[in-house]
Amino acid sequence: MSKCLIANISKEMIHDLKLDYSYLSDQDLHTKMKDLVLQSNQEETRMSLSNSFVYMFDYGEDKMNEITDSLKSKGINAIFIASTPHNLSWTLKDLLDEVMQEHHLFQAKNRLKELLQKKVQVSQNENKKQIEKILMEAFIIYQGSDVNAMEEMIKRLENL
Repeated sequence: MSKCLIANISKEMIHDLKLDYSYLSDQDLHTKMKDLVLQSNQEETRMSLSNSFVYMFDYGEDKMNEITDSLKSKGINAIFIASTPHNLSWTLKDLLDEVMQEHHLFQAKNRLKELLQKKVQVSQNENKKQIEKILMEAFIIYQGSDVNAMEEMIKRLENL
């Protein structure tokens, strides 16, 4: 039984995908994912999240790619989550906390990588040694997973 659990995406955006789906609401936050997969709520609801997301249960890679590509082509910038035996035992809140933490980490890494590439290209000026030192620090921070350190480095690089 394949199914999508959906948050903050309208029915019009998913109707052509021919999915078994259920909408999630804030009332589901303390329910385990394995129980949510069994529920059925096709009444369009919104969650108090800043992002849209799709939790894909028991889909093959091809179908997950089709869902992802279709929604992205419609301009939906959702977070896509595949079910795992591990995350099925989590509550929706625990899953969202984990996914949002990862989402912020990837956003910070992408921004830091972008700035590193730009600054390496312009490091041929009179402050070359200072810039090279900062770039080395930034690269070390990039290798880690400390979002706060990444955000601080992003600010430093933007001010160079």
